[in-house]
Amino acid sequence: LQHVADEAGATLIVQGSISGTSDHLTLAAWVIGMPGGRTKAQASVEGPADSLPILVDRLSAKLLGLAGGVEEHRLASLDGVSPAAIRAFLAGRAAFRRGRPDQAAVHYRQAVTIDSAFAVAGLELWRAAGWTKSEADAALGYRVLRANRGRLSAPDRTLHDRAVDA
Repeated sequence: LQHVADEAGATLIVQGSISGTSDHLTLAAWVIGMPGGRTKAQASVEGPADSLPILVDRLSAKLLGLAGGVEEHRLASLDGVSPAAIRAFLAGRAAFRRGRPDQAAVHYRQAVTIDSAFAVAGLELWRAAGWTKSEADAALGYRVLRANRGRLSAPDRTLHDRAVDA
């Protein structure tokens, strides 16, 4: 693997497997950091064989989330979200962690523009707007959040409810 990574100039490699029957599949994948070959993230999904494209999307979302440091309770919230929206969301998280809520809001706004049902991105845009004082971002984030609240994990619903009640 190291030779392949060196040739391609890659810092990450994805390896995977598919197993199952003609009716039911299990897809598994690992993100491996180079150099060194250390596993950075691993995930698996399973489902009907005739749903292969959906399974691939779910596996991609899980890997992107895990590799980007998304908390375990939030991974299910990424199901069905496009990779582009997830990447924008992860860029927002990174900006917020660097103390740049203004940049974070730009990325979160991009994520909810790509996928208007991305509840976690709506939650984070709403929270970032508390720092940037942007009423437009607060309104957009809250609108996405309220319309898709059922797609949030229980801890995220609690976080939202406590903030609204405060």
